[in-house]
Amino acid sequence: MLIEAFLAYLQKEKRYSQHTIKAYRTDLLQFRQYLEDHYPQENFLTIKSFVIRSWLAELAFQNISPTTLRRKKTAITTFYSFLRKNNYITKTPVVDVSLPKKSKKLPSYIDKKQIRNIISWSLDETTPYETARDLMVFKTLYATGMRVSELIHLYIEDIDFSKKEIKVTGKRNKQRIIPVDDSFLDEIKLFILIRNKTFPSISTPNLFLTNQGKPLYQRLIYRIVSDFITTYTHSSKKNPHLLRHTFATHLLEEGADINAIKELLGHASLNATQIYTHANLAHLKSMYEKFHPKS
Repeated sequence: MLIEAFLAYLQKEKRYSQHTIKAYRTDLLQFRQYLEDHYPQENFLTIKSFVIRSWLAELAFQNISPTTLRRKKTAITTFYSFLRKNNYITKTPVVDVSLPKKSKKLPSYIDKKQIRNIISWSLDETTPYETARDLMVFKTLYATGMRVSELIHLYIEDIDFSKKEIKVTGKRNKQRIIPVDDSFLDEIKLFILIRNKTFPSISTPNLFLTNQGKPLYQRLIYRIVSDFITTYTHSSKKNPHLLRHTFATHLLEEGADINAIKELLGHASLNATQIYTHANLAHLKSMYEKFHPKS
C-alpha cells in the first residue's frame, strides 16, 4: 500500500519517468522482501538505519554495480522523504547510510602516432571546401582542446593572428585564451581563403560552415570526427570529446603544468583536470612495464 502510494506520488506530482518509477518499484519490492527474510518483526515504518545499511552491504557483496547501488539508495531515500512528508513517520531512517565513492573512469585518448596520421595532412588552395573544413574541424579540436559547443560558436574574429591566440567562449559565456602555433595559423588562413571563395557573399561570422553556408551543428561535427577516428585510429571511442581528452593527455605527457592545462580546458576547478594525472600515471606504468629491464 505504501509503495503504491509513493509511486503514484512520483507519477502524478513529481512527473518521474515510467522507467524510473519501474526501477524504484523493483528496488522497494526487493527491500521489502529483504525485511521479510531477515527482519520479519520490522516493517517500513519501524526500521532503523542499520537495516538499510545491511541491505546495501549485502547487495555490494553480490557485486551489484556502484551505479545500481546508488539508484537503490536514492529510491529508499526518496521513499522515506515521502513517508515523512505525509506524516507516516517523524524521522527518516536513511541517516548515516553511505556508499563507496563511485570510481572515475580514466579518459580515453588517441596515441600520438595515430593522431599524426591525420594532422600531417595539409591543405592547398585547390582543396574542396568540405574536405578542408572536415580536416580543420578535427585539427582545431585537437590543437585547442575546445568543446563542440565552443567550436560551433568560434568566429573568425576570435582568431588573433598577430598574437597567435584564439579566444574561446565557454560555459556561462566565460572566455579564455588558447595559444596556437604558426603552422596551425597558416592552415587556418588557407582554410579561410577556401571558405570565402566558396561563400563569397555570406556574412556569417562563424569560422566553420555547412555546405549550405550555415553554422555547423553538433551532429555534423560528431560525424566528421567519427569518420576520421574510425578510418585512421584503433579507438573504440568516436566522439569529439575524445580529442579534448587527447589534447590534455598529450600536453601532460610532454610535461605541461596541470594548472596550465586547467586554464586551457576552461575547467572551473582543478578537480576536473586531476583525472588526466591518473591517465598519465597509467601511461607511465605501461611504458615502465614495456621498456624497463627490471619490470
